[in-house]
Amino acid sequence: MKPSLIDKNLVSKLINNKKKVQKKITPNINYSDYYYLFFNLIALVFIIIGSYILYMRNKNKLLNKKEHVNKIKNFYKEINNLNKLNNNNNNNNNNG
Repeated sequence: MKPSLIDKNLVSKLINNKKKVQKKITPNINYSDYYYLFFNLIALVFIIIGSYILYMRNKNKLLNKKEHVNKIKNFYKEINNLNKLNNNNNNNNNNG
């Protein structure tokens, strides 16, 4: 004979009386996800703008180099012309 510690009728009533709880499914909207999305979009825009600027800089590199070389050549020509004028003036002053 087994000892009966709990009343089986009471346990069966408790088991049968349990109601099934239907959980209402609600979508979890996490606003911090949008923060990361906006941050990534802004970073992508900066990368695109930076790439465009680097492309234009590379495209204009030869033109800028030619302009710089021409400015230097003109500067040397002006200096040489001034030196010739000064030498001519010095020679005229010494002779006269």
